[in-house]
Amino acid sequence: MAARGYGINTRDITLYPLGGVARLENIPEKAWPEIVIALAGPAVNVAIAVSLYALFVVGGLGFDQNLRSAGSLEEAFFSRVLVANIVLVVFNLIPAFPMDGGRVFRAVVSLFTDRITATEVAMVVGTIMAVLMAFVGIREKEYMLVLIAAVVFMMGRTELAMVRGLDEQRRWDRQQARRFTRVAQPVFYQHHVDPVDGWEWNPADRTWTQWRDGRPVRRVAAD
Repeated sequence: MAARGYGINTRDITLYPLGGVARLENIPEKAWPEIVIALAGPAVNVAIAVSLYALFVVGGLGFDQNLRSAGSLEEAFFSRVLVANIVLVVFNLIPAFPMDGGRVFRAVVSLFTDRITATEVAMVVGTIMAVLMAFVGIREKEYMLVLIAAVVFMMGRTELAMVRGLDEQRRWDRQQARRFTRVAQPVFYQHHVDPVDGWEWNPADRTWTQWRDGRPVRRVAAD
């Protein structure tokens, strides 16, 4: 819903043992949309935690500190869900790119530099966080944390490569446009306009238009 507010549709949502991953049609490249979309997930966890806390206060349930059915089954269940959502909020806001906190960190850095540099900085910080998570996981024998660290490490590098590739593609498009596009600047000779010949690049739909004697004669789609 947060992405749709910026005109970005969600292709699908895949559930993995480590959590769900939403595939968006494109990644927001401006800082504030990325911050809003990244914080939408933790905001849901906050809403659930607040609702459960209200249930404890208004509903008269007692919080089960042992997270087991020492009191009642309902108290143990809702206590576990409350704690789980609080843990998810804290964990997802760790600046380990490309987790939610890492994306927020990348977006903040991009306010002061270009997107590739911001992604590189976020990836380095994310790598440090992944190493720390792996160290804690091995030390505490929490091997799921080691697996999460490995996923964060690999996905961070994958997204950095994707951002670099997109920037390189755009650079190539600009070079081709400068190479083949002839700017139509009319030259007047005694009230006569010199017709324009050549190719014009349209980056919106990635097509070349051939002009002859000032008129478009054909359009070719780029490969």
